[in-house]
Formats: sequence, structure tokens, C-alpha cells
Amino acid sequence: MHSATRLLLCSAILAASTQAQRGLGQLYQENLAAGSIDLISLIDANTGFGHDSCLGVARTPDGHYFVSTRRSLTSGLHKYYEFDAAGGYLGSHDQPSANFNDPEGYLDLAWDGKTGPSSKIWAGMTGSTLQGFNWQLGVFDSAAQVTVENFDGVRVSCLAIAEIDGESVFISSDSCPPSSANEVRIPGSPVHYSNMDGSPFQDSTADPTPDVLESSLACRPDQIPEGKFGAAYDPLTQTVWWHVDARNDNPNPNGSLTRFFATDLEGNRSGEIFQGDRSIGGVANGCEFYVDSNGNGVMLYLVGSDEDRNRRGEIMVEVYGRFAYGETCSGRIGYEGECFLGNSDWSIKLENIPAGHAGVAVLWRGAGVFPPGIPATPGLNNCALNIEYRQSMGGVSILDGQANLPLAIPDSPSLLGFEAAFQWLVPGSPSLLPLDLSRAGSVRIGANF
Repeated sequence: MHSATRLLLCSAILAASTQAQRGLGQLYQENLAAGSIDLISLIDANTGFGHDSCLGVARTPDGHYFVSTRRSLTSGLHKYYEFDAAGGYLGSHDQPSANFNDPEGYLDLAWDGKTGPSSKIWAGMTGSTLQGFNWQLGVFDSAAQVTVENFDGVRVSCLAIAEIDGESVFISSDSCPPSSANEVRIPGSPVHYSNMDGSPFQDSTADPTPDVLESSLACRPDQIPEGKFGAAYDPLTQTVWWHVDARNDNPNPNGSLTRFFATDLEGNRSGEIFQGDRSIGGVANGCEFYVDSNGNGVMLYLVGSDEDRNRRGEIMVEVYGRFAYGETCSGRIGYEGECFLGNSDWSIKLENIPAGHAGVAVLWRGAGVFPPGIPATPGLNNCALNIEYRQSMGGVSILDGQANLPLAIPDSPSLLGFEAAFQWLVPGSPSLLPLDLSRAGSVRIGANF
């Protein structure tokens, strides 16, 4: 083992540096110059309408952003506003006049992942109907309406579209059962899985929101407690990310109440939680996940500054949304918990480790490099090394195809914003070589919210 480690270490030291993989939650500035933009100010400057809230957001394959907004006294109907790839204002699209009396109109937006002429952006509001918007023609398609059959709430709070076994599936969350209007209930519960015709795809799941306390507010449309307000789907990891307002748990001095947490397609928590940009902060609203031309996963989301939600989602933000990168020849790297200063419960995990290993996995830390990284060397390592080595974090036993190494994060201000990358090495059996390697993972240490 020590001989193999030295050889790999030498390869890492001698290899030329490549561009660093940015950490999970780090601002993504390839489109919006600042990584964020004040949508309300931009809309007001271009239209003169006094909007106060942006509720949902989606990005289409042409690089345009579509944002659902709540009407104001001056703007008439609820609208979708359209922006170009750099955040420049392009125009508006009136929501159907039937939405006029709804207090907010369409909420969380979800692009269907298609590029043909029938591609749609979908959304819901009060009731069980989802509406499709043809983003290429700029029209709401009256024929593109779906009634969610297993709906049992007041409104569709969150919406994502996943690919499961080759089929597009709506993943939506409801809020507040109408039969118990005074019940305290977290928005975004339960979660439903529906076919594109609205019929049930699989059983519903309960609210998986972690670290959120039920509010003392009654569950009414005009009194919205904390909970889930956006859903987004990552096709590579087949993960559903939920944008959570967690105002009563672990409050942040800069006013940020927003977190993202992940579930699998069966509604089980993955244990992965990350913050949005710490300097922007804000109250959670809609979100969407997309993949850029370089294969980076980008989390696009809305946050507001008003904890009482009278003004919502005025800031649009983009951050890097994936932890893992590169290729694997041994299992799936991930993490558990939230990566912030002083957290003693954070850990790096490796799952689905194939048979043929020596019963131990070794975790390395270093600076992240984009694939292909340091190429695999026949007889030495089966996958590319995608970190520039700094230190070994230690080895742990593999049990039932899994390994987990706790990594307590020191409560040291000097580590705030620090980016670290990790990669697992798995020796083979009966001989140690060649070594199998996992994908690498890159994360940015944040503050304790």
C-alpha cells in the first residue's frame, strides 16, 4: 500500500495543474457577471411595473431565463418575464386571464428537458392543474394542461421533471390539506410522482424536509410558514434538490434562511445538504438545475429579503450545484451533512463499491482538477486521479459495499470559503494493484447558518 501511495503521489506532484473544479455552492459567474441579478429592479426599470415578487425560474436550452412573477396593482396580470443568457431583459408574457384572482399565479417552474417544437415549461398554482408554456413561441398552450390525480393540497408549491426509466415524470409537492385549514403544516408536503398525463407514477412520499421546525402560523395561503419552495432535478445523479426556507433552525447573521437538500427518486434523504451563496443569503423561493456546455451542474434559484414573504424572490442566483466530478471505477462518492465551520457531523462517503476489493478504502484530499485529470496508469490505477494531492485523510473498512469517513470541520474563521476536493482509493484483492478510484468531489466550506 505504501509503495502504491508513493507512486501515485509522485504522479500528482509532477502533473501539470489544470483549472480547478469549483466547490459546491460557489457562485457560478459564466453567465451573470456577478453570479446574481436583482430581477425586480431590472423589471421595474424596463417596464415601469411595480412588481414585488418573483416565484419560479427556469433556464431553456437557448440560454434564456424565464421567471414567473406575482402581479401588482400596476402590472395587471401575473406574468412570465424573459431574460437573455447574460441576464438582459427581453420581454414579458401574460399568464392566462383565468389566473387573475389567484393571489400569486404560477409558482415553481420546471423545463421538460426537451428541445423540439413541443418543449414546454410547466408550473402549477392553487389547485391541481399544471400548465405548459411553449417557450419557443412565447405562448401558454391551452391544450397543455395536466390534472394531477393524487393531489390532496391547496396548491402546487414545488415542481420538477425527472427522467425515470426513460419516462418524464412530474415530481410535485402540495401544501395544506383543505379539510384542515387550521392545521399547522410545512409547505411542500406531501411529495407526489405523476406521469405526464397526471396519473400516479408511484406512491407519494411524506415531507422529507430536514432541520425545519413547523411554524406557529396556521396553514393558510396568506400565512406561509417555512418549508419547501422549489424543486430541481439533476439528471446525472438522478437527485431531486429541494430549496428550503429554514428560518427557525440555525439562523444566519446575514439573514439567509435558504438551504438545498437532496432526495433520491423514491423520496429518501441522501444526507446531502448545501447552502446557496453565503454573501447573498435570502429567503427561499423557486429553483431549477441545468447543465452547462462544459458539463457543470448549475443550481439556479431565487431568494428574497423579506422574512414575512410580502416581497419574494427578487434576486436570481447561480451556484455550482454538484459535488462529484470525473469518472469512477469504484462506487459513488458523496457526503453527508452540511459543510460549515464547526460542524462535527460532516463526512465523506463511498457507496456501491463493487466486489474484488481488499476491504478498505482510503480517502485523499487535495485541490480539484477538471477531468481528465492525471491519466490512469495501467497496472497502477484504473481511473484518472482528479485531485492534486495534499494529504491522506485515512482509511476505513468497507462494509456492505460502503465506506464512510467522518471529517469534523474546525471552527476556524480562516477556513471560511476554503475549497477542498476528495477522492477515494480502493485497493484490490488479492493484490493491491491496480488501485480503483472513485469520482472526485469538490466542496466549499461555509458559515454556520
